[in-house]
Amino acid sequence: MVSFMIGRVNVIIGAGAILDCNPEMSTMGITDIVCGKPNFEAINPEGKAAHHIWNARQKLEEALARKINFEEIYQALLDVAMYKCSFEDNDTPIDRIVLTPRTSVNLDHLDYTMIRIMMNRIMWMTSGNISSYSRNSPPSWFSDFFHTLSSGKVKLSIFNLNYDNWVEQSIKTFNDGFEKKEKTQDYATFNDSLCISYDNDHIINHIHGSVYFNYSPAEIPDEGHIIYKYDNTISSTGAVILEKGQNGLIFRSPIVTGLNKTENILFEPYNCYLSNLIREIVRNDAAIIIGYGFKDQHINDQLHAYDNASKKNKKVIIISPTIKKNIFDAFAAEEKQTKCGKIQKTESESVVWFEGSFKDATNDKIFMSIIGNLVK
Repeated sequence: MVSFMIGRVNVIIGAGAILDCNPEMSTMGITDIVCGKPNFEAINPEGKAAHHIWNARQKLEEALARKINFEEIYQALLDVAMYKCSFEDNDTPIDRIVLTPRTSVNLDHLDYTMIRIMMNRIMWMTSGNISSYSRNSPPSWFSDFFHTLSSGKVKLSIFNLNYDNWVEQSIKTFNDGFEKKEKTQDYATFNDSLCISYDNDHIINHIHGSVYFNYSPAEIPDEGHIIYKYDNTISSTGAVILEKGQNGLIFRSPIVTGLNKTENILFEPYNCYLSNLIREIVRNDAAIIIGYGFKDQHINDQLHAYDNASKKNKKVIIISPTIKKNIFDAFAAEEKQTKCGKIQKTESESVVWFEGSFKDATNDKIFMSIIGNLVK
């Protein structure tokens, strides 16, 4: 692989980055695992939740006349919970949720307790499947890319939208805002001052959480459902917190999913991570976007700000087989475009799109040479 010159590069990583090794971890793949038809009877609350999730999926797909994913089901449940929070009695049945001005779906008179069980089942099954591959070492093409990118004078500002730790395994030394008070501890505490003090460090920020995040360990009283980072995923996969507060529903989760992520990342460490993204988008010229589907509005808003900023040496490199061409055109503006094989780029190479998988991109010599020239 190539060597790199001095600079700081933003890296945004989406679900497509790991699909070469884990095709079942696509959004719809997770949906089929988490929200599939149960092959067991509903004889306990957990079993009933599985059947309710399956029924909700069927009804939502019928009403919307399209396939839906686990994030949409999760969001529907959260919306019901927030609606029910306006009632004094949390178990007041609610039978309808409005998804659009034209669409309403019957959710079987779900009570508040069952909604929490369903949301936890979706989160636990999602994190459990991700944990199973996250415990393994990443493939060499994955780790080599990030190790090489980080081993020179380049500093990386990595914003990982996935829940695994493959990037951490590849880079080793980085700042994510967590620190251990004692070396013998199996958990680390978040320090907001450390999180924003990273000029000389690579940073890795899991804006949507991680399977290594959880609430406080047993020996520490939980004050406000604070998020800690653990050495292994067995200690993590904490429950969704849904509680009535003075100003409405209190929502906390070690991993953030659903359609309104912006509202669910307003507590530490996620709010600090989003603040870092906003800062880095403004001050850095270069960005590599890997496997991101451009469907999270809070991320898109920052990329739009980056695209509109007056940057003398702007460089945007996108690796994805599935993004729409209009997204590339938006970054490219009016500049003339050329295409050779899987590589589409502007004449000045200010915007480059590798139309393929992350693995294919790391094996493409022409593309890797463009990566090598990124900060020149």
